[in-house]
Amino acid sequence: REIPRMLISKNKFDLLKSHMDESESKSGILWWANYLESKGDFTKAMTYYKKAKDTANIVRLLLKENNLKEAKNLCDDTKDTDSAYLLGGYYESNNDVKNAILYYGTSGRTNQAFRLAKENGLDNDIYALGMKAPKNTQNLIAEYFEGKNEIEKAITLYLLGSNIRKGLNLCLATNQYDKVREISESLESKQDKETLKALAEYFIEQQQQEKALGLFIRIKEYETAMKLCENYKVKITKETDKAI
Repeated sequence: REIPRMLISKNKFDLLKSHMDESESKSGILWWANYLESKGDFTKAMTYYKKAKDTANIVRLLLKENNLKEAKNLCDDTKDTDSAYLLGGYYESNNDVKNAILYYGTSGRTNQAFRLAKENGLDNDIYALGMKAPKNTQNLIAEYFEGKNEIEKAITLYLLGSNIRKGLNLCLATNQYDKVREISESLESKQDKETLKALAEYFIEQQQQEKALGLFIRIKEYETAMKLCENYKVKITKETDKAI
């Protein structure tokens, strides 16, 4: 960047343009594009953003010029998450809530999408977000639906968010005993260690120590299994003894 700065200080813009046209340095090209944009020369700035293949800056500049169609097409074609976030912000600022939620979700900023959907009472969109959100957001959305007494949605999202204890306890609190058994049997078939450990801890809470013991052995938590036998006087079968 020292050469461009030196050329600018000496007002040698033709030489600088030639230098940037020949340059393969992405950081240098972006610096030049930013400089041109700061001077209000959006057309030339766009040329160099494209040369640097910087999708987010191209989309940002297109939106700055209210060229929504081209910005959206580029974002959709490239699946660039930063561009999707910019597009979400553009839609929100123009009160297009549905598209804002869609592109915030596409960008991976599900908290932003959840915030906007909640502000506008769009529960169907919130649930759809929850089904594919990161686990921490799934639990936040589950709490939201629990607070609205939409128990089935809350249970589903707690389980997706690996909050096994909360999901099953909610089943019990609403007297859904068949669902507890159904979910437990479904979870027992899984291979994920954290899920099985959470289920084992739930079984201990429900005084089902033998089921918990089987799961701790399955995930090779042998020390925990031995402590469980000692603390709750669980009978050790030959198979259990051999497994431990």
